[in-house]
Amino acid sequence: MRLYEELEIIVQEETQSCSAAVQAGAMSAFREWFNREGEAEGQFCREVRTRIRDGLEKRERGPARQALHRVSERFAMRQLLDAKKAQSNRRYVERTAQENGRVLEFVRQKRKGVVFFGTARSEPGETEYERARELSRETAGLLPDSTIWNGAGPGDMDAITRGAKEGGGAVGGIKIRLSETQSAFEQKVSSAFDAGEVVECDYFHPRKVGLADAAARENESERTALICLPGGFGTMDEFYEVATLMQLKIIGKAYPFPMLLMNYNGEYDGIIAFMERAACDGRLTEKELAVVRICTSNREALDALADFYKIPKEQRTYAQRLRDWNE
Repeated sequence: MRLYEELEIIVQEETQSCSAAVQAGAMSAFREWFNREGEAEGQFCREVRTRIRDGLEKRERGPARQALHRVSERFAMRQLLDAKKAQSNRRYVERTAQENGRVLEFVRQKRKGVVFFGTARSEPGETEYERARELSRETAGLLPDSTIWNGAGPGDMDAITRGAKEGGGAVGGIKIRLSETQSAFEQKVSSAFDAGEVVECDYFHPRKVGLADAAARENESERTALICLPGGFGTMDEFYEVATLMQLKIIGKAYPFPMLLMNYNGEYDGIIAFMERAACDGRLTEKELAVVRICTSNREALDALADFYKIPKEQRTYAQRLRDWNE
């Protein structure tokens, strides 16, 4: 609702028990005050009191003055709430900017690399968890100078961190602080991380900025990628954010990097069908669609990374260690 309409309703509510003359005069005075630029409320109230004294019958003056007092109090409260909201907005902008700087500096210190998105709800021993752990382990071995990044929570994020360390890789995490009422799965930082390997955020925006930055190459020597494992709303939010940044050439223009969507057992068939339909209907171009590489197995994902970065055949030793997850 627009400000004018909100204030108009206050005037109408506080004068509804007054005479028609008071109501009409109140609305006329309100419109005049609202359209005066830079008019102080207190100054105009004094002017209205003069109008009440000189322009209304004696029996109408009391109710009119009382209505003016109530309107003034509610206007003042409205202004106080607006001021508090503006202060809150300024604080949010300042804190977000501070977190952005802290997260980007953390990425710079830890080095860019391969960013994994995935569910927080898988458990050790489950296929989803162990398959993510395997892919991370072999990715760390294939791209040893690249940090393995994730959201530092449980589930696949925990699996990715443990797998990367098993593969001898460096790890980095960007954790969002969430209450139990917000998420029953992501209160704590994964215990797989050691001190100094995680930065925490109060706001989602800096976290997403940091993870996107960690995947965005800035020179020819960097080997980065984004790997999207099966997940829920949060995973899709992160995936589409980076896909949009690539579509708009905000990242990946000068130095492209692979973006892999892990379609294990048809997990993402619906998403893929949506994107293909969008391309058929002209809402995406084939070139934009090609930003995303669809993979159905860890072997296919590792081959895609090795081909993109031209890893010599003799260094592609992962095949013999990969498990057949369809057994």
